Amino acid sequence: MTRVNIFDELLTKTEKIMIAKRIGVLFLLKKELSPYKISSLLGIGPSTAERFQNALYSKKYKHTTDWVWKHSKESQFNTFMESLVALAFTGRAHSFKKFVDEL
Repeated sequence: MTRVNIFDELLTKTEKIMIAKRIGVLFLLKKELSPYKISSLLGIGPSTAERFQNALYSKKYKHTTDWVWKHSKESQFNTFMESLVALAFTGRAHSFKKFVDEL
């Protein structure tokens, strides 16, 4: 049994979306996007993105960010973000292409 199967069994759809957004926030902060742009993209509050930014500076999420950065090569950025946006924007009209065009 893989880790993916275990998480599929244990986590609800809402919990999976929450985890995806948190990983996305950390990834986008490492890509130096502003908390405002991140909040707009992921549908979270700007203060939440800023809280993650402060935690990132204090190395609170060191293991997570190291893992995310290691497993998301520059060439895979768009694929990673498309997957994240598809999950985070379930039922919303926003698109990844529109967000990238606005950067």
